[in-house]
Amino acid sequence: MSGRGAQWFVEPSHRVGAFYLGMGVNKALSIVQKMGSLDCAEMSFDERQPFSVDLTLRLPTWGLQLCFDSYQQDLRLISVRLQEVERVREEARPELVYSGQKFTASSLREVYQTFGPTWIGDFQHQPAAYLLKYPGLAFEFPLPQEMVETLAAKGEHPMDVAGSASLLWVFAAQASVQSPCSAVPELLEAVSVLPGIGVQLQGRTLRFGAMPQDVVSDFGPPQ
Repeated sequence: MSGRGAQWFVEPSHRVGAFYLGMGVNKALSIVQKMGSLDCAEMSFDERQPFSVDLTLRLPTWGLQLCFDSYQQDLRLISVRLQEVERVREEARPELVYSGQKFTASSLREVYQTFGPTWIGDFQHQPAAYLLKYPGLAFEFPLPQEMVETLAAKGEHPMDVAGSASLLWVFAAQASVQSPCSAVPELLEAVSVLPGIGVQLQGRTLRFGAMPQDVVSDFGPPQ
């Protein structure tokens, strides 16, 4: 599963290796454990606002980060650091493969040739970077800070200015890096009425006469 010689297939709007959009937190942790050890995993969440802040599972050894919805706990966003950093062990991380081709920290021109034409992306100031976007997939390329405004004004891909890709994201086709959404189709949920008690759904009980703050605490804020 891990190490040089192994491969992680990248499928836009679907998966990176064994991690696929819509999978649960426990399933992801099980895969990490099979890859070696949970010691390399870093889980972060907000204990004070458990339904407001997404769960994040970081795997620094592989330069991988998985973001799960705080309420449904399904995987919404996968990010992969492409450029070598101190904690990313290149000898430990599998090779990334798309459509039979291996790629790493490729240039903008190489990514464009591999994944095909797409619309002009977004120019960011902090950090200075260019975001190349495809349905269910995006790449970040660093840019010289002083050239961001000039390049943005040209309205074209900065083919010969951008550095090698630093990050890759996979998300649902109808979503974006900034606003990931569930890749799992909406399903009707069973609702049970408990006479004299309340209504049971999503494994929780909504009691008759419950205070608004109790409902928000149990089910999260309205969306």
